[in-house]
Amino acid sequence: MPTYRAAQGEEFDDCRIWAGDDPLTQRALSVSARSVRDEAGRFAGAALAYKDVTDFMRAMEVKDEFVASVSHELRTPLTSIVGYVQMLLEDDGLAPQATRQLEVVDRNAQRLLRLISDLLDTAQIDAGPVGMARTPCDLAGLLRDCVDAARPAYRAAGIRLDLAAPPALSMLLDRQRIEQVVDNLLTNAMKYSPSGTEVCVSLAVEDGRAELTVADQGIGISAADRDRLFTRFFRSRDAEDRSIQGVGLDLSITRGIVEAHGGRIEVDSELGIGSTFRVRLPLGSTARAPAPAG
Repeated sequence: MPTYRAAQGEEFDDCRIWAGDDPLTQRALSVSARSVRDEAGRFAGAALAYKDVTDFMRAMEVKDEFVASVSHELRTPLTSIVGYVQMLLEDDGLAPQATRQLEVVDRNAQRLLRLISDLLDTAQIDAGPVGMARTPCDLAGLLRDCVDAARPAYRAAGIRLDLAAPPALSMLLDRQRIEQVVDNLLTNAMKYSPSGTEVCVSLAVEDGRAELTVADQGIGISAADRDRLFTRFFRSRDAEDRSIQGVGLDLSITRGIVEAHGGRIEVDSELGIGSTFRVRLPLGSTARAPAPAG
């Protein structure tokens, strides 16, 4: 609760909570806190400000329901379009020009399908905690599979992709969702990295947590943009200036999945130097850390 966090000396802005048990009459509150210190600089208390944001939160719920409904209705016919286009592309009797035109249709239909899936994921995350179907999973093997799948695109972009991971790391995870996290981070790193650079992916165990790192030598992120990086639909000024494609949903979805696993995601970055994303996931009682090599 905000009062407990403030009593521990934490300062924050716009922490949103719902007050009341009845869904029809409960109110949404935005809470901000600042520490109060005595003349010696010791923590003496906290000041909290509460603002009623019920109307805003209700409007957000309506918007999210609309986005989810429209996205769902769009995905069904678009999936059919993609399927029939791919069937046509398998016809060896097609003229070369027709094949090229169908490939353009397929590429753009796939792009729309990914965008719709991202919108659905965003609406689901906004609606509440993301449900995870956790099963025993080898995180190291999952990471190798994702890296191997990304190598052809990296090779075509002229970017080197390296991986350092233990032979195995058993954890309880939603495999499909964690694959989505890794794919998003790899796509993000490639998108913002120029040809001739390197992206390094690593997996290790630190302080009872699995730490997955994706480090690139790309354009980097300014300090002003880092605070908003995981906000949905946010795109950095440099990305817009360079006309890099994207709508700013991947990192927001990634954070939601990581937090639903009880983990956290952080980023270190410097303009013109590159960015390093770190995903930390709790090992859990069923996880087994890898034996030291050698």
